[in-house]
Amino acid sequence: MTGCSLSQGFKSPDPSKMDYEGYRTYIETKLPVEGPILFGMHPNAEIGYLTTTCDTIFDTILSVQGGGGGGGQGGDK
Repeated sequence: MTGCSLSQGFKSPDPSKMDYEGYRTYIETKLPVEGPILFGMHPNAEIGYLTTTCDTIFDTILSVQGGGGGGGQGGDK
């Protein structure tokens, strides 16, 4: 088996020539960066996803931020 095509210009290595560790190393060093083009999508497809994710993160931060702390009572003692 010579390997199959996973993406444009990217071939999977021959499984008969690699062990588990070899595949792990190959995945970490040789796989192309994930992006819309890898999945056959337009390059701008990621913009909407990242915008929504950012909005969700900031909404979560604001919701768990809580109110201001109670101030100490100043006064004469």
